[in-house]
Amino acid sequence: MRHLFPPFPRSFDAIGIAPWLGLAHVAHLSMLLGFMFWNRGLAQGGIVAVARLHLLQPFFGLPTAALLLHETVRATMMVATLGAARCVAGARRFE
Repeated sequence: MRHLFPPFPRSFDAIGIAPWLGLAHVAHLSMLLGFMFWNRGLAQGGIVAVARLHLLQPFFGLPTAALLLHETVRATMMVATLGAARCVAGARRFE
């Protein structure tokens, strides 16, 4: 059985440079750059119009996870994604 969380290292010295660089990348580069592009898009397209696109993220994330990471996409995930798409369509209707 695979553990959900790997065992915690006994000391920080036991952690190699690659995990620290990976943490720095996720914490700074990808997150901060993502926020910069997201805020720029909100400013250009308007908060109401662009924020709804965030609800459509599972449409892009699920196929990407299935193709690149060989994740299993269950029917319940697709139902939730279709529910989010209906919310976006309903919000556009009441604009």
